[in-house]
Amino acid sequence: YQRRVHGPDSCVSRSLVLNSTFRDTLEPFTMTGKSWHVHRLLIITDDSRLAALFTQSDAVSMLAHNPALLGGHRHKSLLELGLAPKTIVRVPGTATALEGLKMMMTESISSVAVLNPQGCLMDVLSSSDLRGSLLTYEQLMLPIPEFKRRQGAASKPFKPIVCEATDSLERAVRLLASKRIHRLYVCSTQLEPVGVITLTDVLTLLLSS
Repeated sequence: YQRRVHGPDSCVSRSLVLNSTFRDTLEPFTMTGKSWHVHRLLIITDDSRLAALFTQSDAVSMLAHNPALLGGHRHKSLLELGLAPKTIVRVPGTATALEGLKMMMTESISSVAVLNPQGCLMDVLSSSDLRGSLLTYEQLMLPIPEFKRRQGAASKPFKPIVCEATDSLERAVRLLASKRIHRLYVCSTQLEPVGVITLTDVLTLLLSS
């Protein structure tokens, strides 16, 4: 097979043989450019026919079902692994969708934490909330929770999926896979966010060890 990784300002092509290790398969997911990350791999045959699409979510799901692949990190806490605490980008609950979008663009990130007046996680604005719609200026000027409600992204009251810094990497991976989410906020018992773990963070950690 040939594995080709495409980014807006880069194209990398390399061979992938059937007995490639799981570690070798993860390596392209940790490649980054100035404004892009690799989230999926198109796997094609030697005669350029599509064989499969392998995503970061697929990789993390594989880790969740085969936790032994986490190696010595499996039972270590996020705190021990240096995944938390860390600085996160946050906005108040009164911030508009436009302000949240500007923050994401400025920081080159795909989500921002939305906090209530007590500093607790009350919502999350992500790039997927802005996808697939033609938005008006009036819509973007709505507070983020109201914007999401009107977009249909929040048909039910927000129920955060979070973990704590003392949780193990295995638990975090299981949550990411079972809830089919791309990021997991690390919070205190009072839901005060102290970090966020992405699929890229998990895969980069495994490759750096």
